[in-house]
Amino acid sequence: LDISNEVEKELSDEFDENPGERINPDKNTGLSGGEKCKTKKAELDTCLAEVAPLMPKVGLPHTLPELINMCRAFKGGMRCVDHYTSSCLTTTERTELDQNLRGARSFLAFLCDDPIFRKEYLSHGACLRDVSDDWERCLNHFKSLVRLQHKHANISQAARDHNICCFREGLLSCVYSVSYFRCEKHAALFVKKVTATLSYNDVQEEKCRNVTIRTCAATSRHPSVLPLLLAASLFLLHQSPP
Repeated sequence: LDISNEVEKELSDEFDENPGERINPDKNTGLSGGEKCKTKKAELDTCLAEVAPLMPKVGLPHTLPELINMCRAFKGGMRCVDHYTSSCLTTTERTELDQNLRGARSFLAFLCDDPIFRKEYLSHGACLRDVSDDWERCLNHFKSLVRLQHKHANISQAARDHNICCFREGLLSCVYSVSYFRCEKHAALFVKKVTATLSYNDVQEEKCRNVTIRTCAATSRHPSVLPLLLAASLFLLHQSPP
């Protein structure tokens, strides 16, 4: 099977009717700026709802058909987002959004458009399939820890940033542990690398430059970090039946 040709053939069909093209360009409609953006937001929500079924329900795509569908969703969804943000967000807001999306956006663009990387990715399909549920648990636990951290009012921004960096290290440790248990080491490392790229954030990456599992475990500045880090790293042990 020529994966490159197959993907290109399938993806070429999306431009005939792509949800990303359904948000109309600005026209002289007589609406105020706020009304236009309200309309565009409704169009964005509709567009993203249409592409959502193409995304894998759990974990990462691990077969060619799943990958093709995800690439359709990604390309269509990003067009929806870009059209909305270019009209309705300030430059600062767009920059912040771009920084948060850059890791996932770069990885998915690379995966969808680079046949060599796509072939390598699909060569780990069995591992991606076997760890999909556990990968989702690791990710969801990480997100729940981050949400809780943002709810803490009595904490400095520096402390919050440090804790979130440690949570991300816990996420990567969690993903690698479950992948290593179910897959060969090189495949586990690949899954960890994919997760690191998907969770990449320009601003956070700079803040996390010197943060590692060891520094998180050793820190005494924020004693709450250690149990939360261990919870992220060992989360699946608590999920496993006796």
